[in-house]
Amino acid sequence: MVVLHQDIGKTIQPKVRQDLIIQELASTFKSTGRLEIPDFLDSATAEHMHYFYNELYPSEWWSSSSVPAVYKNNLTNSEIYDEYNQGDRFQNTPENQAAIRVTYETAHKANGEGRFAYFFYRSFGDHPSDCICQECQLTRFFSTPNFIEFLNAITGHTLNIKSPFTIFTSKYSQGCFLNTHSDDMNGNLAFVYHLTKDWRPDYGGLFTAQDKDRNVLKTIVPGFNKFVCFRVGDYITPHSVTQVAHNVPKHRISLTGWYK
Repeated sequence: MVVLHQDIGKTIQPKVRQDLIIQELASTFKSTGRLEIPDFLDSATAEHMHYFYNELYPSEWWSSSSVPAVYKNNLTNSEIYDEYNQGDRFQNTPENQAAIRVTYETAHKANGEGRFAYFFYRSFGDHPSDCICQECQLTRFFSTPNFIEFLNAITGHTLNIKSPFTIFTSKYSQGCFLNTHSDDMNGNLAFVYHLTKDWRPDYGGLFTAQDKDRNVLKTIVPGFNKFVCFRVGDYITPHSVTQVAHNVPKHRISLTGWYK
C-alpha cells in the first residue's frame, strides 16, 4: 500500500504567462513548425510541480516503458505486436525490478544494433477520474477549452486542435533514451512541458528536431518551466531524446502528449 504525503492533492492554479505576443508566436510556428516558450506557467505552479514530482511522487506511480517488447505484456489477446507502438510496461515496484532490468538491457541491445528502441519511465493516466493529485490537476488544465484555444492561437489556427490525444508524465533517468520517431498516428501537435532544473547539455536527455533525412534542425536542452510544441504528421518532425548519461544524479521530468 502506498502511503501518500499530505501535500499530494494540494490545489494548484496554473496560469500561462500574460506577456506572450500571440502574433509573433504564430509567425514563428508558421515558419518553423515548432515553438519554445520559457517561463511558461506562473512561478508558484512551476515550483510546486517541480517539488511534487521530485519529492512527493510515489515511486510506484512510475512505470517502465520500453521497445522492443520482451514480454509483450501491454497487449490484449486480439492484438498483433507492433514494434513502434506497443512496448513492455512494468509498474516500478520491487517485484518488477528483474523484468525492468531485462527490458532495459533489451532496449539498449536493440539501440546498439541500429533498431528502433526506447526505455524510459512514465505515467499511464490510470488514476481515478476524480483524482485530485497535482499531476491530474495539471493534465486537466492542459485539456481545458481555454488552453486548447490558446494552442490554436499560437499555432495560427492552422491545425484546428480540438482535444488532447493523451497526456502523461515522463521521467528520463540514467540510461533512458528515445530513438528517432515521428508520432504520426498520435495527432497533429505534440508538446513537452519541461520541469527540470539545472540540467546540463552533457547530461544527455536532449530533444532533437530533425528533417526527413535525420539532419538535426534544433536541439533543446531540458529546462525548468519551459513549454515546447511542434507539428506532427506526415513525418514532418522526426525527433528523438538522447540517452541520459550514467553518472547523472537527477531526472529529466516533463508533462508531455499530443493534441488532435
